[in-house]
Order: sequence, then C-alpha cells, then structure tokens
Amino acid sequence: MALFSGWLLNAKKAPEVVPIVTVEKDEFNIQVHHENLQQILDLPQLYKTKVAVIGISGKSQSGKSFLLDVIKLFLQEKVINPQEAGMASRTWKFIVGENDWLTSDKFQKTQTAHFSNYETPTNAKGIYAYKHPLLCKSNGDEKVAVIFLDTNGFCGSEFHLDKTIFILMSLFCSNHIINIKSNCDDTEFGILSTLENCFHRASEKCNVKLLFPKTTVIVRDSLANNEQLGLVDKTIATEVVSGADKVDKILSNHYRDVKWYLFPTSSPIKDGKEHSAVGVDVILSDKDEMKKQLINLCKDICNPETLPLKSIFNYTMNCHELLRHINKICRLFKRDNKTNMQSQRAALPSSEALHEGVVMAMCDEGIQALKKDYKLYVKVVQSEVGNEIPEEKLEEVKIIVLRKTVKFMDSFKCAGCTEVVDYYKEKACKELLVIHAESTATLIKAENEKLQSEKKQSSEEIESLIQENKTLKESLQNEKDKRKLVEDKLNMITQELKHEKIEVIKLQKELEDTMQLLSEIENKNVQASSTELKSSEAKTANSKQSTEQADF
Repeated sequence: MALFSGWLLNAKKAPEVVPIVTVEKDEFNIQVHHENLQQILDLPQLYKTKVAVIGISGKSQSGKSFLLDVIKLFLQEKVINPQEAGMASRTWKFIVGENDWLTSDKFQKTQTAHFSNYETPTNAKGIYAYKHPLLCKSNGDEKVAVIFLDTNGFCGSEFHLDKTIFILMSLFCSNHIINIKSNCDDTEFGILSTLENCFHRASEKCNVKLLFPKTTVIVRDSLANNEQLGLVDKTIATEVVSGADKVDKILSNHYRDVKWYLFPTSSPIKDGKEHSAVGVDVILSDKDEMKKQLINLCKDICNPETLPLKSIFNYTMNCHELLRHINKICRLFKRDNKTNMQSQRAALPSSEALHEGVVMAMCDEGIQALKKDYKLYVKVVQSEVGNEIPEEKLEEVKIIVLRKTVKFMDSFKCAGCTEVVDYYKEKACKELLVIHAESTATLIKAENEKLQSEKKQSSEEIESLIQENKTLKESLQNEKDKRKLVEDKLNMITQELKHEKIEVIKLQKELEDTMQLLSEIENKNVQASSTELKSSEAKTANSKQSTEQADF
C-alpha cells in the first residue's frame, strides 16, 4: 500500500484539505486554526446536526490520504447519492452490492490532492480536515454531517509531535482508522503506547472506552492469503501481524470497538513503475484483491445504519459542540505541566489533568447550553404571555433550566470525577443566578421604562389637555366678546326700534288726529253742502212760487 502515496493529481487544483490544528517542530507551538474550523463546522445548515468524524493515523507515505479519498467517494456514491435520489427504501445490501462506483475515472474526479495542493509548512505537523462535510441520513433518518480528518503521518524523529497529534485525533474522532505495517515497528508501537501513558488515570476512575471512539486497524502489505484478508478477528491478526497482540491489548483497553482489516501487498505495477497512475488503475481494476478489500472496508465504515456518531461519555455531540470541544481540548495541550500556566508550547498533559480536562470541557458545555436554554425558554414564555413576563414565570424558567443542566452534568459522574462535576454544578447555579438576576433586572428596567413612558405620555396628555383647555377658554372668551358685541348691537337696535316705535305711535296719533280732523271737516262740508242745498232749494222754491204768483 505504499503505492497509494505515489498517485498525485494536478497540483494546480484548489486545496480541499485545510489544517485545523498544527504543531511546530522546533518550538512545539500548538495552533488551532479557528477560521478553518468555523468554515467546516459553524455553518447554518449544520445547526444542531449530529456529527461523525472519520480520521486516520499512521506512518507518512503509507496511503492514509488514498484510503480517506476512497471512503469519501463511497459515502458520496453509495450512500448520499441514493438517499438524495429517493432510494432509501432500497435495502442497504442491494445498494452497496453495485460496485461500479470505484473506478479510476470517478476516483480522479473526486480525489482531493491533499498535501500536493496544500503546502504543508516544513516546520509543522498537524491534523487536516476536508473543507466540505458530507451530509447523509443515519438509520433513523436523522441528518448527520461526516467530517474527514487526515494527518501528516508518524516519523521516528518527530515522536513528540506524533504522539501529541495521535492523542488529539483519538479525542476528536468517532471512528479512528489506524494504518500500520504488517510488522508493527517501535515507532508505531510507541505512539500507540501513549494511550496508556495519557489515560491510565481515566482507566482507574471509569470505563475509559466511554471517552474514545471505535477504531479500525488496517494492516497494510499483509502477507496473509486471500482467505485471511479483510475483516478478521484478533486471533488471525495475531498470527499474521507481528506485535498485533500488544497492539490489540492497548487499543482494546481504550477504544470502544476494535476491528482488524488485513490488506494485501501492492499489486504488480506496469513497467515496474511503483509510483505511477498506472498502478492505481491496476489496484482499482475489478480483478485486483485490493479493490475488493477497499469496498468491504467502505461498507463497514460508511454503513448509515451503524455510522458511529461523535460522543463523549455517551453524550452525542453536534457540529457546533464539536467545534467548541476541539478548542477546549487543544487548550489542555497549551499548559505547562510544571507551572500549570497557559503556554503556546504543546505538551502532553498529565494523565489526571487530561482526564479531568475532558470532563471539565463537557461540563462547561453544559454551562454554555444553560445560557442558551434560559434565553430560549424566556422566548417561549414571551410568546405565551407577551413581553411582560411575571416574576413567577421567570422563576419557573430558572428551575426548569437548572434541573436540565444538573441532569446533564450528573451524566458525567460516570467519568469518576465527582468533585469536578459538583464544582461545575455549583458554577452553573451561580451562572444561572446571575442570568436570572439580569433577566429580572431587565424585566424591572423594562417595567420602569414602561412606567416612565406611561408617565411621560400622561404628562404629555395633561399638557395637551391644558393647552386644549387654554385654547377653549380663549375661544370661549372670543365667543363671549362676540356675543357681547352682538348683544350691544342688538340692544342698540332694540333702542332704535323702541324709538322708532314711539315715533310710529306719535305718527299714528297724528294720523288719527288728522283723520279725525278730516272727518270733522268732511262732516262740516257735508253739513254745509246740505244747508246750501237746502237753501238753494228753498230759494228755487221761493223763486218758482214767486214766478207762479206773478204769473197768476
């Protein structure tokens, strides 16, 4: 399998692998690449998404990157693509039974160029992650993000860096693939022995397997016959692999599930070119035993029904929790064991410090969750009763969140660090009291602001009413003045009318007098006329009588 490392793609291709943790070779300075971690794990679509971390460790130039690429291709072609195509109803055995996915053409299109595209600093080694997580569905239709981690590889002259990176990988992964030679040499055995040195304290206090992931041991260039290749029990592994009994003892004491895979030696290479792309064509041909074993390995590792999720002490993490977990674990490696002070220099923490540090990291996660839960419950209550939350409701929220947090932290007592858990429970109570006091103060402040606002509004309303009253008074006064003017005018008119009435009465009196006078004059005239007529008639009669007498 040394052949795998010789197949490199176009170096101009954009790097698909980025560092997340690196350690300098000279000063042993450890660096966490926060920006890369956030780009991988802190994505909106991964919120509360469970995570599976598949990582690989082993000697440099041993085909680790090749294996990860094959596993990644299988997951995409045989798990994710069928799920997206709505083939979830098809049985897993039927889907994985079609082996047209592992061809050199498909592999070349999907392979990341790893360190040929990413220029690894010559003075540093570290842990590298694929930039883009793969999203698939687990057995219960739960969305799972699959993260792939790679390393530079073991080197005998860099033992301090290698053991640090190996322990970090063991704490980051949910499935840790360990790639060893058929005869496990001192370098590989020394790196694996670091598990006992770092976690013997944890082994004394608890079931240390609750701390570690499952592991798959791949033995490259195995001399076993074809019937013994693939997944084997430790008995066959012990017969074929030199030192397998010691390796299995170390791993079985720490990892949850140890599986041994025996891979054949490299296939014959055309023209004897051991590091040519032709060699990969041969390996990926249907006739090669290597391809068969690669497919079987992928079926086991990528089975969505048994995909191991990242967990610590039976608590299953999501992507955001894993991001914080990586940061917290790396801080444990930045302490000087003598002074217990923070340092940039990488150092393996003591067994006790590492074990307690992991428990502290998980309990601290509970405190972070406490803050979020409190705010979340407050929003729920606000949706029910409005923004004005009664104090008794806030008290209920405090009790619910405290019970949830205490239950979460008590679950880590299985780690055997009761004092640490109790300390963080007390710390959580204090944090909750502070948050609750702040919420109460915020509520009181909001009520005061509301009262002040209402007071201001009332004052403004009173001022408005006063102004309105003043305006009404002025308007009323104006109306009174107008009315007085009208009344004065009316009085004047009334006086004029009275005066005119008197004049009219006088005129009427004068008219009556005149009429009476006229009547009297007329009567006199009538009488005079009557007298004159009578006199005329008398004269006429006398004249006639006289005439008659004369005539007689």
